[in-house]
Amino acid sequence: MPVSAVRLRQRPVACGTRRWRRGLGGLLASVALLGLSGCTQGFPQRPLVLYVAVSTPGEEPITRELSYTFQSRFQQLVQGFRRLHPNVRVQVSLYPEEQLQRQIRRRTRSGLGPDLIVTSANLSSALLAAGLTQPMPLDRAETEAIDRSLLRRVATPEGRLAALPLVLNAQLACFDRRRVPQPPADVRQLLQLSSEGVRVGMALQLRSLVWTAGSLGAVPALQAAAQGRAPDAAQRQGLLNWLRWLQSANVQKDVTFMEEEATLREGLRRGRFDWISCGSSNLPVLQRALGDNFGVSTLPDGETSRATPVNPLRVLALGRNSSGEQRQMAIALSRYSLRPLVQRSFTLENLVFLPVNRRLSLPVQSSRQLATLVAARRQGEAVGDLLARLHSADPRVVQLEQVIVALVFGVIEPEQALQDSLRILGGRR
Repeated sequence: MPVSAVRLRQRPVACGTRRWRRGLGGLLASVALLGLSGCTQGFPQRPLVLYVAVSTPGEEPITRELSYTFQSRFQQLVQGFRRLHPNVRVQVSLYPEEQLQRQIRRRTRSGLGPDLIVTSANLSSALLAAGLTQPMPLDRAETEAIDRSLLRRVATPEGRLAALPLVLNAQLACFDRRRVPQPPADVRQLLQLSSEGVRVGMALQLRSLVWTAGSLGAVPALQAAAQGRAPDAAQRQGLLNWLRWLQSANVQKDVTFMEEEATLREGLRRGRFDWISCGSSNLPVLQRALGDNFGVSTLPDGETSRATPVNPLRVLALGRNSSGEQRQMAIALSRYSLRPLVQRSFTLENLVFLPVNRRLSLPVQSSRQLATLVAARRQGEAVGDLLARLHSADPRVVQLEQVIVALVFGVIEPEQALQDSLRILGGRR
């Protein structure tokens, strides 16, 4: 059974009725509505329920606070859509991401699979490969509106789209201003802070550590190996420098490697860490915990290379058990989410993710947090090709994480980790 389920309700509004709401989101949604003619023309008018499955990151337990956050964000999207289609009701169920594929398979086999799935780009590809979802149909104008690097993250080798990009989260640095008045600008300063007693937390998951590979110049070697090419001497040296840095970081008294970022967030909330890497979707929780002492910045670069954060892409995928009318409406909701005004409103009301529609601009001067998100997106562009080739469902990810764990805890030396990493990346899935 889903961990949490709720039906989002709103009083029906007749087609053509203009309902204005205060605030930026309501204004933009109303403008979007007025720009469309025949608001429900061609769509079913009788009551229709869409079942939506939403994954939450990793194995993190779904608390009341987490459930409220995810439900309320999706409700923002649904409320605008229901002005166009007041006959539609949406039922949302939350699942930890690690359980999503198993739960979708069970429900699909019983004929009760969801109509839409909100999840990570990586998992959407795995769901399509497992036959649990349908490819997302987009026309040329819609695909051209989405950044190409994001489309590659949901594209199959056959050219199908496993899902529609929805929003881009960012990987950032979060810290306690009482202990870190100014965030470190590079990884050398980060270790310097730890030597002065600042408690630094890092996660051993590959997606959480790849940002340091960029800072230490290792990404070119990782990309070459993932593409089946042998890295040149300079690229191998960059990879070796990164592996040596990871090993040296672990011997620092106040640098602690944890299994996953969820543990880091809890540690920052409770005062066990002073500086961690974090996901932008968790900023409101940390802000409430630390108040004015909460700080956020981009991840530190290296002396000559930029950090390469893995910025998670959230997507919409189509389930397999929909009726014809449910499928039609699920596709309509997906396409609605891509509209520039909808994306802009969704972004500015939350300030925890970025739009995927490249045809809109954001007022970055109006918010330091928004400017930080945009800067993190630019940092992560250098690792986009690697993410397209090496997603979390790829068995090589688990093997690489095992190498990193052995390296960090001194079981193997950096030179051995270099050989093992290149061998693993050069293998086929």
